[in-house]
Order: sequence, then C-alpha cells, then structure tokens
Amino acid sequence: MPDPTVLTPKVLPGKYPGVISALGADFVLAASDAANGNRFISTGKEIIVAFNSGAEERTLTITSVNDPFRRTQDITDYAVGIGLYSVFGPFPVTGWIQTTGYIHLLTSHAELKIAIFTIP
Repeated sequence: MPDPTVLTPKVLPGKYPGVISALGADFVLAASDAANGNRFISTGKEIIVAFNSGAEERTLTITSVNDPFRRTQDITDYAVGIGLYSVFGPFPVTGWIQTTGYIHLLTSHAELKIAIFTIP
C-alpha cells in the first residue's frame, strides 16, 4: 500500500499575535486521500477539522497506538453529516503518535475535507 498523503499543520496565532494578517489566520481545507489515507507530524498539540462537502454522510477514522499500559482507543468511523464541520483533538503524544512521528487518519471519501491546526 502506498504511503498516506501528508497534511501540513497550520500553527494558529498565539496569545499575542501582533498583526494577525502577518501571521496568517486563513486556511484551506484539503481533500482527504480516501484511497491511501492521510498523516501529519504531531507535536501533541494538533487539532483536526473535518468538513463534509458531499451529498451524503462521510466517515473519519483516527488511528491510535498502544500507550504504556497497552491500551488503544481509535476514533472509528466517526460520521460527519452533510455540510457539517467536526473537530477532534488535541491529541497527546502518548497513545496517538505512530513510531514515525505521524498521526494517521482514514476517510470514506475525498469529499471529506481536512485541515490540521497546531495550538501554539
């Protein structure tokens, strides 16, 4: 199977952003890669925003990993309704980040658009 498509997190303006336009508060939702999945480098402070641009419900799965107590708790087939946004996270390092440093997610269709934000 090919590698999942990489999404690049956007760092949100912090408490003292100065001129917000200089930091860039704008963002673009990317079409998810339903065939190969997506992944993003995580610092443990990321938030996933998913938007369903399709004409029917779409699903999102976020894959966890064993924590020190060997527990996992995937977010499996979370249903995002038509025209709705869903927000997930932040995701701590323990229990979510793969050994490669990425968090992996799968979607049911490319009409599920994704943006990743890092909280400063």
